[in-house]
Amino acid sequence: MAKYNPLENMTAVLDEAAKNLGLEEKDYLPMKTAERELQVSIPMVMDDGTVKVFEGFRIHHSTVRGPAKGGIRYHQNVDKNEVRALAGWMALKCAVVGIPFGG
Repeated sequence: MAKYNPLENMTAVLDEAAKNLGLEEKDYLPMKTAERELQVSIPMVMDDGTVKVFEGFRIHHSTVRGPAKGGIRYHQNVDKNEVRALAGWMALKCAVVGIPFGG
């Protein structure tokens, strides 16, 4: 069984909405990918003296409408595709309701 991919879900919903609106893919293709991505690795010394490296992600899906709010999730199991999807949803939500932010 394939693992659920939040980014694939977000782009599938975007495709369906665009289809219902009669848009061609060229009209919304930029909204299917992130504008900018930052990945960091942070080494931390744990209480027992071992070192673990934690990854973090900051995704700017789109800043066309203004500064990126993005989605934020703090959890050891979060992955880059989840953060990409959260940023994409935020960009779409802000655009739909007319808030001058990207995601």
